[in-house]
Amino acid sequence: MPKLTSDFKQAISSLSPAELKKIIFRFSRNNQAMYDTLSFEYVKDNTAIDLFEEAKEDIEFNFDDLSGRVIQKKLAKAIGNSVQSINEFKKITKDKKLEADLLVFLLKIVFDTYSKELGTCWSIFDSKVAVTTNRLYNLITKKLHQDFLLDYEEDINKFLNILKKECSHLNYVYKMPNTLEKFK
Repeated sequence: MPKLTSDFKQAISSLSPAELKKIIFRFSRNNQAMYDTLSFEYVKDNTAIDLFEEAKEDIEFNFDDLSGRVIQKKLAKAIGNSVQSINEFKKITKDKKLEADLLVFLLKIVFDTYSKELGTCWSIFDSKVAVTTNRLYNLITKKLHQDFLLDYEEDINKFLNILKKECSHLNYVYKMPNTLEKFK
């Protein structure tokens, strides 16, 4: 992120409203994140739920075409792209509960459909799943209110159980807790 100098701030402050509009329109046309942020915060065009649904559609789209010989590499890429969509959602809305819901949605797709692909020699997929699961775990235990622990307990315990069973060869997974219950 660039640091905004006092000269820069002064120059922007001296622009006329018409010039500012022109700049905003230009950058919003070329930058999806800026458009989404302005649309969410100022125009009130999108609600957090609208952006949540869009992110869910992006996640589903990433897992649409995974045919081929080495599916684990494609799964790792799909997880990476999905996490990128979640990060954009998080940056715009700053809603940790909905971020956790998106992570659960992503991990349910992975664990319900592709858990048999875990534990193979393609550890990039295992690592992506472990890191995403750990992100959800940390979000639930450290950033959300404890009242939400019950909402996620069943899912996170299922994810941790499968990870421990299939990917304990990874040091990262081995060090993860067995259940969410430790932090109650």
